[in-house]
Amino acid sequence: MVGAIVAGSGWRVVRTCDRLVRLRNQTQASRARIDVQLKRRHGLIANLVEGARGHAAHERGTFEAVAAAHEAVQVRCA
Repeated sequence: MVGAIVAGSGWRVVRTCDRLVRLRNQTQASRARIDVQLKRRHGLIANLVEGARGHAAHERGTFEAVAAAHEAVQVRCA
């Protein structure tokens, strides 16, 4: 009877240890996935900023051309 209790307790310890190892591995895998997503997002944000700068330069050129055309029309009408 004592052997069965010891064997049952040993089995429970083994199962608990296996479960803890499995949970640790899942946690490490989840952290790795989070790191990958953060690095990916960082790259996307840098690309977005560069795109916005390029668009702002284009808009500035367009605005200056419109302002110059408006000025030319104002001079002719005056």
